[in-house]
Amino acid sequence: MVLYCKCQYLYIVYFTELRIPFEDVIRGTFERKKLKYAELVAKPRQQGWASHTRPVEMGVRGFVAKSTKTLLLDFGVQRSLK
Repeated sequence: MVLYCKCQYLYIVYFTELRIPFEDVIRGTFERKKLKYAELVAKPRQQGWASHTRPVEMGVRGFVAKSTKTLLLDFGVQRSLK
């Protein structure tokens, strides 16, 4: 999924892909996806965009990986205090 913001002074693009691996291989999956999209992310950067790749993992047993939390924080979603 590609998400972008083309505001007056700020151009940002996020390349995201949801993966649902077993919890014991989440870290390896994250690294493989970052490498897969490295060239794709470089092209917008050459044109002055802030470009990010955000592979997102949710474990098959319900584990929410750090990458998911990072993406939500990037989008301004904050942890609710209870």
